[in-house]
Amino acid sequence: MITREALALNAGKKPPKPQAPELKAQLEGAERRLEVLRRRHALAQSDVSKYIQQHHEELYALLEEAQRREAQKVAEGARALLSDLARYHKCEEDAKAMRPMIPQPEHSQEAQAVTTAYLGLSTQNVFGGPQRGEIEQTLNYLASLADEAEEGQGAA
Repeated sequence: MITREALALNAGKKPPKPQAPELKAQLEGAERRLEVLRRRHALAQSDVSKYIQQHHEELYALLEEAQRREAQKVAEGARALLSDLARYHKCEEDAKAMRPMIPQPEHSQEAQAVTTAYLGLSTQNVFGGPQRGEIEQTLNYLASLADEAEEGQGAA
């Protein structure tokens, strides 16, 4: 900017209007607005904290109600899935019952009775996925969520 001013004066022309004071004023104005916004944000956070303190019982009750509604949805889905899973296993059991009894070939080695477990994985479940009982146990727990939520409401 200073170079342009010097060139203009050397050429006998009017120097350009200096922009530094205008830009500096804009920067200071922006910094002031930023500080005002920071303080407004802090005040708003304080207001939220005060509101939560004043209305914590009501807010807690609303959260409990929302959790009960969600537990009901999960439980309904788990019950439907349990029913579907039971039909799936019934088909599998019926198919096994229909197979003719075929003698199994004898193994040349004795079966090993050792199960190695590592981080929840074992030689029993690593290749075949979770066992039927494990799936049903999990689904039964999920199906009971609505009952637990209702018991919690009764205790409150």
